[in-house]
Amino acid sequence: MNATIDFDHLGSTEALKAEHAIRETALNQVITTLLDSTVQLCVVCGDQADGNHYGVLSCRGCNAFFRRAVTFHQEFNCRRDGNCPINKNARCACRACRFKKCKVMGMDWRAVQPRRDRNNSNSAHNAVGSPGGSSHESSSHPGSHRSDQLSVSPGTSTIGSPDSAFSPFGYTNGHHSAFILDCLKSIPSTSSLTADMDRLSRLVIEYHDQKRRRRSMLCTTLEEILSEDSDKTLKGPAYGEDFSTIYKVQCVLMFEWVERLEEFKAINNPVDKTLLLREFALRYLLLDNLFHSVELGYADRVVLVNNSVIMPGQYPPISASDPMDVRKVLALLYGENCVKLLQDLLIPMATLKITEAEMMALRLVTFWNPGSIGLTAPTANMVKKASEKAIGELFSWYKDNGIEDAATRMGSVLILTGQIPNHMKNLYEAVKLIPTFGVMYEWDSFMTDLLKI
Repeated sequence: MNATIDFDHLGSTEALKAEHAIRETALNQVITTLLDSTVQLCVVCGDQADGNHYGVLSCRGCNAFFRRAVTFHQEFNCRRDGNCPINKNARCACRACRFKKCKVMGMDWRAVQPRRDRNNSNSAHNAVGSPGGSSHESSSHPGSHRSDQLSVSPGTSTIGSPDSAFSPFGYTNGHHSAFILDCLKSIPSTSSLTADMDRLSRLVIEYHDQKRRRRSMLCTTLEEILSEDSDKTLKGPAYGEDFSTIYKVQCVLMFEWVERLEEFKAINNPVDKTLLLREFALRYLLLDNLFHSVELGYADRVVLVNNSVIMPGQYPPISASDPMDVRKVLALLYGENCVKLLQDLLIPMATLKITEAEMMALRLVTFWNPGSIGLTAPTANMVKKASEKAIGELFSWYKDNGIEDAATRMGSVLILTGQIPNHMKNLYEAVKLIPTFGVMYEWDSFMTDLLKI
């Protein structure tokens, strides 16, 4: 008698045992991947991966298999005990166990984007449903349009928790990734390797790591990730889709960065932590795009971190049928506010030839100077001390690196923090209108809450 494999409906004891066995088998593959910077393996079969698909690192074969199974509501029967070995040499032997392992390792059926049929663009979309559902179902899911490259789950995120909901290696698909993350906590982090450095130098090294991660999260193909020129090649004007992708990626990186700050960890009030994160979210996004522009050598345009461009007055093409909100967003981003942004922040940064250490100091001081946001007295005192510490660290860095006229240069850097709030209202208004571009079908509840949208 054939057993139908529907992992979601197994008994709780059986499900836990099966899930643990599958993850235990795959764990060595994952650890090997993380420790080997040149070869990345598929978390399902162990073959060489070509990118992050449906929330996990996977090969083209498993990616295509999972997409077909979801799109066409395929149901599989295991002819054995439902625990067949799945590896690159035997991955096709049992489709039921392969599909089960895809789900256990974190592949998200909601991220499957159906292929478009030129004769009937809705036919494929209507075929997508829950992978565990009947082949007779034809319900569509708005979430099926989510990106294959990034899937940030709201299910594990708790602002103020000392444990990040986001994986430092890109395994970001809710509770399915938690087991792997727990097993990887013993792997040395960058901070453990740079413990003897001053904090700004350490943050610069982490910034390089962060940029590499950001690049891999924003790239859409393996070729783009491996290309040495992709960081420098500019794209066209920024569209709504660019903003959607950038904000999702940057919020993940921002949250991880803040969680590593010792002073932030020391704050016991979760409400205060939430207030600090909310106030900093778009400031971080703004600063990182400005840093990226300076690093590429531009002062006449803002180059977003995915290399799309905002040039004052050079609006991207729009059609007559686009809603009025589209025009409002473009006016906010490409109009007079953009000119002011260049004058207040980008041009001064470029003129100073701001260093990476100064960028990190500016990021710290900006975070620890949120303004009047209703912090409790103990937290407000901690925030003040953290700000003073960051300023002191910048001055010490100048002295240690033989920077002449350190006080004057530090003043030129710190004065930039006073200009940042002037541009927050404009950025908030633009972000609130971005969903009308039609690309943010499912903002994670964490992001929505964090950005106050």
